[in-house]
Amino acid sequence: LPPLAIVPAGAGPTALTNWMRAVAGLSREHWAPRRGTSSYHGVNREGDFYPFYLDFAGRIPLVMTTLDRLKEHGLSGPVWLRIDGYRPAEGQPLLQALADIRPYADFHQRQERREQAAEAERQRRAEAERRELEARWARAEWFDKRKRKMKELAGLWDEAGTADER
Repeated sequence: LPPLAIVPAGAGPTALTNWMRAVAGLSREHWAPRRGTSSYHGVNREGDFYPFYLDFAGRIPLVMTTLDRLKEHGLSGPVWLRIDGYRPAEGQPLLQALADIRPYADFHQRQERREQAAEAERQRRAEAERRELEARWARAEWFDKRKRKMKELAGLWDEAGTADER
C-alpha cells in the first residue's frame, strides 16, 4: 500500500500535537503493525524482552510532520514521524521513517544470533567441565603416585638389612 504523509498547518504546537495524536488514534487499525512473537521468553544480551517482529503487510505507512519543521529542515531532513507505536518521538528522514522496523528477517537474524550464542555458551561450559575433570584426574594420579612412593619409602625403612640398622 502507498504511504500517507500528513502535514498539518495553521495551529499552535499543542493543537498540532493533539490533532496528530487524534488522527493516529482514529486510524490505528490501518497503520498499526501486527506483532509476531517467538516461543522464547526472557531477556537476552541484546536487551530484548519477549523478542518479536512487526508485520506491516497490508498496513498503510503513516508519516506526519508540521509545516514549520519542513520549512526549517527541508523535505529530506529529520522531520518525519512514522506512526507505528514503536519508534522514537524525534523526527527521522523520510526514507528512514518509511522503512519497516523489526521485520521478520531481522527477527530471524536476532533469533539465529541468540541460538549461536547459546550454543557457544554450551560449548564453553562443556569445555570448562572437561578441563576441570582432567585437572581432578591429574590431581588424583599425583596423589596416587605420591601415596605409592610413600609406601615404598616406608617399606624400605621397615626392611633394615642388619640388626645394627634397626
